[in-house]
Amino acid sequence: MNLAELKKNIFSIYKKEFKKNGFNISGNTFRKKENGFVKVFNIQLSQFNFYISDNLFSCSYCINIGLFYPEAYNFSFSEFYTDDVLEEMVPPKNPKESDCQFSSRGHEILGTLKSYVINNNTDIAIFIELITKEIKNVFIPFFEELVDLEDCKVLLNKYLKSDAVDIWTALAYTSLGKHYLAKELVLDVLKKNEVKPRIKKRIIHWIESKGVDLGVPNDDDEQNKIDISSGRYP
Repeated sequence: MNLAELKKNIFSIYKKEFKKNGFNISGNTFRKKENGFVKVFNIQLSQFNFYISDNLFSCSYCINIGLFYPEAYNFSFSEFYTDDVLEEMVPPKNPKESDCQFSSRGHEILGTLKSYVINNNTDIAIFIELITKEIKNVFIPFFEELVDLEDCKVLLNKYLKSDAVDIWTALAYTSLGKHYLAKELVLDVLKKNEVKPRIKKRIIHWIESKGVDLGVPNDDDEQNKIDISSGRYP
């Protein structure tokens, strides 16, 4: 079996198990749409893989996990983006891991292997047994626990500890018509002094554009100077 066939056979194990659990498969990215969010699982191949012969090769990959909120795609806490630019952004129909508001290496939150290496010395039977157990006992159960937006919020607050989590969740709630939940989350964020006035204005604009009446004044003062040192996400 050559390296290409070996990779295909190993990756097919991931694809089979995730497809069985309701994920759509596109290349090495698997997605499952839920109410208000999308679960994303990605196999990322290393750029340092090499193949010299069937007796001398090395292939490694890592696992990425993400959560994507379509309704929050064009919202950002960063002042790098102007509101005009954000409003023109269209959420992708098939989000990649890099599109996700939250993404992480699998090992960082699940304690799995940092990377998976297959080479000419690998015991393939043992390797397949290892990844099969991980898929069934770690990855699939992890995603199964994320049933709704509240589950996602609990997870993200554990790792991010950012007001952005509440805003993403609030925007996602608006897509489900749960405006009262969105309003509750947003008002809690707006009470905090550490949120910049310009960002508060943006939050109010975005949430009310989704049909949520916050009952909060939002003036049209000229926007402050953009801080280009900021990234898109907190």
